[in-house]
Amino acid sequence: MAKDNEDHANSIAKTFHDAGVLTLGLLDNADLDCYDSVVSEASCTETPDLIKAILQPIVTQGMIAYDFNDLRATLADTKHFFIKAVMGYGEGRIAEAVDCIKGALTSSILNTVEHISIFLYFNKDGQQPLTMQEMTALTDFVSGLPESIYVIWAVYPDESIEDTEVKVSILAAGKELENG
Repeated sequence: MAKDNEDHANSIAKTFHDAGVLTLGLLDNADLDCYDSVVSEASCTETPDLIKAILQPIVTQGMIAYDFNDLRATLADTKHFFIKAVMGYGEGRIAEAVDCIKGALTSSILNTVEHISIFLYFNKDGQQPLTMQEMTALTDFVSGLPESIYVIWAVYPDESIEDTEVKVSILAAGKELENG
């Protein structure tokens, strides 16, 4: 991550990338040869949220978990990635969130995506637990994606989310993603 001095950041990243370390770039003017993947279209004000979205699934105990190897499978040698998070509210909350994600994944973007990680967050201590019927919207979405896209998904409790809410985040990556 760099706000300035991108040449120096690229040089450091290149050293790690050449050593086989997963390198992600959150900077303008990134040299794509120095990184596994660089975030597409993000401002400096979004950087903390991007970092949290990348790390939260790895450091949080999930009901269906995601680990560093899943992150590596999603981002290694993909050149570009983006993160999108949406909320769903009330009855049909997962379907609402999935519809918002579908709206963000236009056909031109989907044609360039190679890997997607999907994270579902909900309040497990609330009075409105997730039901298998609600999960149908997510499983239908995943099964409707092109077969060429490698998909990983995970489910996490998040006490900061209201009982009637869910959050769905996606981490999408691909070599031609920036062109989509």
